[in-house]
Amino acid sequence: MFIYIVLLISVLCFLPFKKNIFTYSILFLILFTLSAFRGLSVGGDTLIYKDFFENPSIGLINVKSTEWGWYLLNLFIYEFTGSYRVLLIVSSFLVLFPVFFTAYKYTKYPHFVVILYVLLYFYLFSFCFIRQLIAISILFLAYVLYGEEKDYKKCCLLILLAMTFHTSSVLAFSIFIIHRIKLSKMFGAFLMIASYFLGRMNILPTLLTVLGINELNNYDVAGDTRFTFTGFLLTLYLSFLLLVVDSKTIYLKILILGVVLLNIFAFTSNMTRVCWSFLIIQVLFFTIITIKSKNEKYVLLIKMSFLLYAILNYIQFILADQGKILPYNFSIE
Repeated sequence: MFIYIVLLISVLCFLPFKKNIFTYSILFLILFTLSAFRGLSVGGDTLIYKDFFENPSIGLINVKSTEWGWYLLNLFIYEFTGSYRVLLIVSSFLVLFPVFFTAYKYTKYPHFVVILYVLLYFYLFSFCFIRQLIAISILFLAYVLYGEEKDYKKCCLLILLAMTFHTSSVLAFSIFIIHRIKLSKMFGAFLMIASYFLGRMNILPTLLTVLGINELNNYDVAGDTRFTFTGFLLTLYLSFLLLVVDSKTIYLKILILGVVLLNIFAFTSNMTRVCWSFLIIQVLFFTIITIKSKNEKYVLLIKMSFLLYAILNYIQFILADQGKILPYNFSIE
């Protein structure tokens, strides 16, 4: 627990910095070191990935035909080094680099983007869900390329690349549909709030049971207040932002989609994780609205509110030991 408190305090110390490559590099090294040289007991799936790595012909057979990017990465490192630690080092780089690169190239406050990436728990989730967070980092770059440069081809290629690490990334193609939808502030807020109460009413799980569809009916998160509270907090917060911020970017639509899906599918952990593919855009959106807001009197309030939201998110997930990352231990073996 202590190391994660230190991490929280440490990343907040980078808040005053804008574009400073020296301090940005230090922040990268801190996060990279903690991830790449974590003990094998840190992260619920870390040892499972180790078993897959050491038995590539058996353990990875299920991902060979679809998630072949992850399969080839494992096979290459296994054949040339035989070291699972090398896989963790390379994976940590693949998780962090797209986020750091995107933030530095496309924002004025890259430190802030990375700080939100940590506080919103995406960084610590990578200790457990390695290949999915690699895919999510690639999707983050894809979204920004589409949003900032309108580069449809590169965005599609990056989504396809992300799919080779986690097939759920295919849902990211939906951004080309939602981008064409005109969404008013009031209707966006209504969708998020309605989806929250719809999810709490457990209508969808009941319907799936009646239809005999049990694949998604994973009730290990049903009634889990950590997930429902997170959805409620994010729903209310975004509804507030819609009223005070002048933002019509694709990022807002991606985020609303993620919140709606999170609320509706809160009863199943598998679908909750899929929502991260859209919710990752929070780390950029919250930075952009601060810069582009035309309601100057709200700027300070917005800054303080989303920092508080992110910190609360970090604390509640640490206390719940999401991703099974407690206790932390350092290892180079």
